[in-house]
Parts: sequence; C-alpha cells; structure tokens
Amino acid sequence: IGSGQSLRSGYATLQCSSKVEAQLIYSEYSAAGIKLSEATVFSSPPAASVEILADTREGARMGIAITNDSSQAATYSIDVYSSTSSSPIASTSLALDAYSNQATFLDQLVSVPPEIYGPVTVTSSNGMASVIGLRYTGNIFTTIPEAVTSTTSPTARSFHIFPQFADGVLDDGSYYRTTVMMDNPGHRSSNCSLRLRGLTVNGSSLFDYGTLEPGGYAVDTSIRSMQSLRSGYAVLDCSASVEAQLLYSHYSASGTKISETTVFSSPNASAQQVMLLADTREGAHFALAIANDSDQSQEYLISFGGSITGSITVGPRSNRAFFLVEPLDYYGPVYVSANKPPSVIGLRYTGEAFTAIPGTIP
Repeated sequence: IGSGQSLRSGYATLQCSSKVEAQLIYSEYSAAGIKLSEATVFSSPPAASVEILADTREGARMGIAITNDSSQAATYSIDVYSSTSSSPIASTSLALDAYSNQATFLDQLVSVPPEIYGPVTVTSSNGMASVIGLRYTGNIFTTIPEAVTSTTSPTARSFHIFPQFADGVLDDGSYYRTTVMMDNPGHRSSNCSLRLRGLTVNGSSLFDYGTLEPGGYAVDTSIRSMQSLRSGYAVLDCSASVEAQLLYSHYSASGTKISETTVFSSPNASAQQVMLLADTREGAHFALAIANDSDQSQEYLISFGGSITGSITVGPRSNRAFFLVEPLDYYGPVYVSANKPPSVIGLRYTGEAFTAIPGTIP
C-alpha cells in the first residue's frame, strides 16, 4: 500500500472473521530512497480513558494521534503531566467528528515546557478514543503505545521478560542506551524491581522501583554507562500487573541519535512455540534474541520457509542474540520452538534503522 501522491493521512481499521495479531510498520525515506526511520505500531483498543507516556528529553517531540471510530461526534479532554507535579501542567480539549482522527504534536495542542516526561491522558464522557504516540528525535521516531486506564489490558502483567538489554560503547564510538518505561493503569499498587542477567551497568544488576501507585509510572534513563558494549536480558517482577516496555536507542559517537525502537516484553506464553513475522526485503536483516530464564540449558529449534533450519542452545539464566541467515528478500513467519515456552523478540535492521518485531503465539 504505497503511492507517489502528496502526503495523506487518516486512520485504518482491520476487521477479520476470527482473532489475528496485527501491526503496522511506519517507514520514512529520504528523497533518494534511503530509509531514515521505521517503527512497529500496535493497534489501539477504543476506551473512554487512555494514556501514553511522553518523554521530550534530548530535544524530542511527542506526536499523538487520536481516533474516533464511531458514528457520533465526541469531545476529548487532554491532560499533560510531568514528573515535577501530580497535577496537570497543561490541559486542552479536542472535538472529533464521527469516523475521523487528528494527528499532531503535543506542543501544537498545548504549551508545555521542554525536557519533561510523564503521562498524557485522553478521556471522554461521550465517546471512545483510540490513541497512539510517536516520539520524534529529529528524523528518528518510535511508537509509544496507549494504556487503557482503570482496567487490565492483554499486555499488562506482573512478570515481564525482555529477551535483550544492551548498554555501552562499540568500537566506532557509537553507543546503545536502554530506557525502562512502566505504567500502572489499574486499581492496585504494584512494587516493581528490574533484574539484569548477563550484564551489569555501573556494577549493578538489580534496580528497585519501589511502589507504583494506581496511575503511577516510571521512565528510567539512569541505567546507562560508558563501558564497552554489554548485553543480556532483563526481568521485571512486580506485585501487580503493569504495562512495561523498553526503549532501545543507538547514538553516534557525537551523541546524535541514529535509531530508536519501543520493545514489548516477550508474550506470556504457555505454548512451546512463538512466531515472528520476518521481512528482509529492501536489504533488511532480521535478528532474534532468545532468553532462557530457567535453571537448565534449553535447546531452541528455528524454522522458516516450512522447514527447520537450525537450532541453538542457550544456557541457564542467559540469552543469545544473532542475525538469521535467511533467503534474500524473504518475508513470512519464523518459528522458535522449545520444550518450555520461549521468550523471544525480533529486530529488523535496514542499514542503521531498526525496529522491533514482536513474538506471537501461533
């Protein structure tokens, strides 16, 4: 679905006869056809009250798209919060006609100070909203998903495994940073701690976030160092369900952001197989990260194109990250199978641009 027309935008609905997993990939290209940035976008369930975690540090701008997919006009109240205040620092309202949407930068809706972080809430007394956030740092962008407040979503849970966590400097001076993002949209307080496996950052592997009260959040950029690049995996353990993502960021040696992606935790699976949709067209490469959060070594079978193409053994409490050697311009499912439920995430690289590809349960 592409054309050479002048830029147009709106919203999309996908209707199927049975349940499917679905995402969009937003891609921006230069006039010469070079991919500048790419982001994987999840669908946004409609709700009367939702929020996204905004972060405008590092000169970033927060884009927000709000959709009214109903036959009636609706009015939405938008409140912006900051880590410095428990009350909104800016508020406005937005009216949308039936079956319409509006996408804009947050600082075009309301006047907000720079270098803040905190939730942006969208509520309505006469309609439902579907919301997605986009965080722009120059030409680089990543999606920030909505959290439905006062309810439990399929992605909120008390135990999250992130199969890849990276920190440190490469030989060329460029470096990786990982930001931890948590949001407690429910009715129960939640005590959370993050444990790194396979690496430490500034000598630490355990990070205590204390209690997240209902409506509480954390956007932690402090887990960073200038050590040589290290990677492993991370486990977030909470006493009640929270929404949680990681933000992977790659910077040049001069500190310019090269790429960024939002990463969900591996699906909370009871199945012994996870599927990821790979796409190596446009010269892309597809990487997998597999975490074994158990006390025993585990063998994982990897298959695509209808046949098993290899296996990999991951030691106890460790992970492996690697590029797949797949056929040129392959697109389709990649399956990871094991005797125990696998924890897997995919990353699609096109040059320096990368985006996360989530695992799903087939």
